[in-house]
Amino acid sequence: MNTIPSPEAEQNPQSVPPAAVEPETPKSAFAPIRLGKILVPVDFSDPSRKALKYATAFAAHFRASVILLHVVEFNFVGSDFGLVELSQVETDMRESAAQRIGEWLKEEVGAGLSAESMVRCGRPYLEIIDTAKESEVDMILIAAHGHSSLAHILLGSTVERVVRHAPCPVLVLRPVQHEFV
Repeated sequence: MNTIPSPEAEQNPQSVPPAAVEPETPKSAFAPIRLGKILVPVDFSDPSRKALKYATAFAAHFRASVILLHVVEFNFVGSDFGLVELSQVETDMRESAAQRIGEWLKEEVGAGLSAESMVRCGRPYLEIIDTAKESEVDMILIAAHGHSSLAHILLGSTVERVVRHAPCPVLVLRPVQHEFV
């Protein structure tokens, strides 16, 4: 409904009814997306390799850097065989993961993009969230594995916990989905 201001309103703009004032239209309906850092947690599975491919496509498009993260979850249950030097086992696991993540970085990311790799020890979802906060990432791109409901009940979901507690947006790649990369 168009409102025509009265001659009095033209002389005194303060008395123009609010309906007569046109709202200011935004220059763009969408705000530009800025991605500077993308965190990609990997467990060396095929779904996480796929997540890395998506992350590199985003990084190339937005000129962002990629942080490739693997978390070594070291669970120890006591044994009747005596004490085991656990620090050496953990060190070996970290070194093996560092070697594999370095290979993934060379194979999947290549030299054209800014990327770094990290290996941390602890609970995966906590380490992912802490890395996102410390590195001030703009997005986490993570693969879901589609475990059965029983496995989900017993083990919980790292992806679900990351989505709930992440300090930034999280893009979850499902095992079966429409491909766009």
